[in-house]
Amino acid sequence: MSERSWIDTLITKFDVESHGNGKHKKQMLEYLKEDYVEIAQLNRIILLESEQLAYRHLSDELTELVKEKQEHADKIAGSIKELGGEAENPEDTGNLFPTGDFQRILDKESEQRGRLAEHENFAEDYGFGKIAELLRHIREENLLFVEKLERILMRFNAEI
Repeated sequence: MSERSWIDTLITKFDVESHGNGKHKKQMLEYLKEDYVEIAQLNRIILLESEQLAYRHLSDELTELVKEKQEHADKIAGSIKELGGEAENPEDTGNLFPTGDFQRILDKESEQRGRLAEHENFAEDYGFGKIAELLRHIREENLLFVEKLERILMRFNAEI
């Protein structure tokens, strides 16, 4: 049996109490639901745009990127469930259509990264440590996603 320091006990107590605070828990759930819907919308937009590409190999690469992002959405849905909520069905996220404007996607990804940082800070401040870590990971992965997307778009522009 390992001994716990008083500070570890206090941190654990704070973490449990914070999760018990209805106001903070409700706000965290709302933030996670926003993040989930936003990722679902972006995924749907990217898929719609990829279907319009004349170059099947680039379309396939975009589809693979969406699969990676879907894992993030699934993890957020898991956190929503752990907090007692339910993630909105991604098919019910609104009327989305392709425009051929990939800059719009890059802009939305950048906006999303900012919101993820805000939500991560909230999670850290109010004792949702696991959620903060998840959001940090997703935010870091988002940077890699944008780099991959930009590389695909550069190749698309080169092939036009």
